[in-house]
Parts: sequence; C-alpha cells; structure tokens
Amino acid sequence: VWSREEEVRHGTYRPQSSAQLKATLGKDGKISAWRTDYVQSGDAEGETSFIYAIPATSRRHFSYQSNQRDGPWRSVNSTQIGFYNESFIDELAQAAGEDPYQFRRKHLAADSRHLKVLDTVAKRAGWGTPLPEGVGRGIAIVESFGTIVAEVIEATVREDGSPQVLKAWAVVDCGTTVNPLNAEAQIAGGMVMGLSSAIGEAITIDKGAVVQSNFNDYNILKLAGAPAVIDVHFIESGAKMGGIGEPGVPPASPALANALFAATGKRIRTLPLMTQAKA
Repeated sequence: VWSREEEVRHGTYRPQSSAQLKATLGKDGKISAWRTDYVQSGDAEGETSFIYAIPATSRRHFSYQSNQRDGPWRSVNSTQIGFYNESFIDELAQAAGEDPYQFRRKHLAADSRHLKVLDTVAKRAGWGTPLPEGVGRGIAIVESFGTIVAEVIEATVREDGSPQVLKAWAVVDCGTTVNPLNAEAQIAGGMVMGLSSAIGEAITIDKGAVVQSNFNDYNILKLAGAPAVIDVHFIESGAKMGGIGEPGVPPASPALANALFAATGKRIRTLPLMTQAKA
C-alpha cells in the first residue's frame, strides 16, 4: 500500500491538453463557423457531444505521447473539451455584445433537451438579477456520457487574488433518475471536484521529479472554500439513460472562469487559475 507521498509523486496524472479555437460571427450575430484544434493524448472526443447548431464546424484532434505517466481522470476528456467550448462561446457572446445565456439559447435547437436544461438552470439561479459589487455569475452546459448538465456559478476574488465560489447550481437531464439522493451526491461531488481542480490543483516537475507530495503543497478545495449553496435539480425527460458519476465535472471550470470574467473583466484560458483573476 503506497503512502500518500508515494502516490502523489509516482502515480498517474491527468493528461495535459491544449487547444486553439476560432470562429466567425455572421451579420445576424450568430456563429457561422467554428473550428477547434486540440492536442491531447489518446482518443479525446468520443464521450463529449458538440451541442450547438452551427452551419460549419471542424474539430481536429492531434494525439501525442507524453513522457509522464497519465491516465483517465473523472469525466476523462470531457473536462478539457467542456472548458474549451464553454469558455470560448462566452468570448463569442462578448464579441457579439450579447448576454452569455441568451447567446447560447440562439445556438440550441428549439424544444430540445439542451435548451430546457439551460433555461431551467438560468431560472433557478436567478440569471439576470442584480449581484453585489465584485461578484460575477457564469454559465456552462456540457453533454457527456449521454447526460446533459448545465451549471451556474457565482464567484468573487479574495484580497489575495484567489477565487471564492459563493453559490452553485446544476440542472441535469440523465433521462431517468433511479436513486435521486445518490444522483444528487454524484453531481454535487463532481461539481466540487471540478472547481477544486480548476482553482488550485497542480502537479509540477523539477529535474524530472514531481515537486508536490501531500495536501500541504497539493491544494485541494477545503470545506471553507466550497460553495455555501449547492442546488442540484433533475429533469425527468424519459430519454435513454445516461451516466451520472462523471457529467457533473465538465461544466464547473468554465462556469467558474466565466463568472470571474463577469466579476473582474479578466479572461482565464489556462488552468489551474490560482490568482489569474487578481486585479
């Protein structure tokens, strides 16, 4: 049995990933073309759906062989793809001069499950209502493993530059919920895990060796830093049953980054964000 220090320094790690995204806005303010080129080890596309209705899309995956030992992480590759797509569409909404929630609506099929999930989370989170000064609200929606999850995050920035997540909402359509309490725990836990990795979890290498060793230098989200309010709601659509253990993770990091942009005007494109939102 490995000690925690042995596991942190000699285990397998979440795959590194990088992407370039480009898009064109038409005269009607809608996206007319979208292109994603991303580098990631393994098959990085299979479990994540591209949900937006855009006339021309290109998504190219370039695989690489890492010199580190990497392996599957909760939600596998959907967490990276979700961060790329849902951060970028927020940037496109800003370029179009539109509200991020309403901009997403324009690119989802009418009467679709996705639109219902998005509308429900916006309503439950009070999207568009006034917020205290220095607090921002961000939204993201990702379909992965056959389940649609939309999340809204309210966040601010502490004096030391680190983010503080205040409230979080999630609306889920996994088809049919069999065990509601367990499903709620899976989504809430996935959201907190996604926020923790986005905020401060990092493995760094020095002269070929992992620097971190335990919780004193590997920063996971503690109870005091977790959202004071976590609201999880399920839509019983009767659709084919999807997964529940992983889909809560991917929307968390882009929803947080989008909330921090709303609060500070600073766009975050690299994770973990640490103190990137510091004024």
